[in-house]
Amino acid sequence: MNLFNNTNNFYDNKLSDNNINNNILVKNSSSNYAIEAENITKVFKRLSSHTTLKKAFIDAITFNKNKQVKILKFTALKDVSFAVKKGETFGIIGPNGAGKSTLLKILCKIMKPTAGKIAVKGSLSALLELGTGFHPELTGRENILINGLILGLSKKEILAKYDEIIEFSGIKDFIDEPIKTYSSGMAIRLSFSVAVNVNPDILILDEVLAVGDAEFQAKSKKRIEEFINGGRTVILVSHDKKSILSYCSEAMLLHKGGIIAKGKSEEVVNKYEEIEQAKII
Repeated sequence: MNLFNNTNNFYDNKLSDNNINNNILVKNSSSNYAIEAENITKVFKRLSSHTTLKKAFIDAITFNKNKQVKILKFTALKDVSFAVKKGETFGIIGPNGAGKSTLLKILCKIMKPTAGKIAVKGSLSALLELGTGFHPELTGRENILINGLILGLSKKEILAKYDEIIEFSGIKDFIDEPIKTYSSGMAIRLSFSVAVNVNPDILILDEVLAVGDAEFQAKSKKRIEEFINGGRTVILVSHDKKSILSYCSEAMLLHKGGIIAKGKSEEVVNKYEEIEQAKII
């Protein structure tokens, strides 16, 4: 399959935002903010550990009324509210399982909140989990095109940025090989290169400053600094307290799905250290 010879209008036009569910937009949102979240709650449901999908299906089709399927609920986020000003670098910190990745996926519209509203103003590019948005059977070049379309660029705009994206990634010799043949380092290089070279209004980074070799880390940090100095909005999620302090003016601390500290990054990091020392986390 050659995506570059496809003349379908889908590839020649920007993806439309007309299908965005209006119930996730904050009413009366301020023009001074790039992101506003109001009482975001996310609840996941799963079968009990003693119930398998196969057993549940058999009980349903055999009308086994004596067998009750127990549905368990897990609240990953509960009443999370915050706002990020345009041009601000905002940090999100917290232990594993705090709800950070779930919150980012909601911001990126990968999943919908169970309750609450959110407004995102401007184009958004995100680098979340390793390989997110990449199709393993397609080449690096084809995945650049697909990711660019998902981010709202036209095919013409993506093609104009190809050389810059490939050059930054440093994997030019492998760009026409399938992603499934890439090492984790190569995949994260390409992911980061796409994310930062589409010139978004908002850049979301989830634990990416510690990936790759020393040379690529230095190049990545320099590009992030260019974003910050250029007045772009950046959301940085990291366990690295030094990164939060170095880049973020404001931050919030998540713990067990809720916000326990929010404000100046120094104050939030100090609270995180207090909790770590008290072994509450």
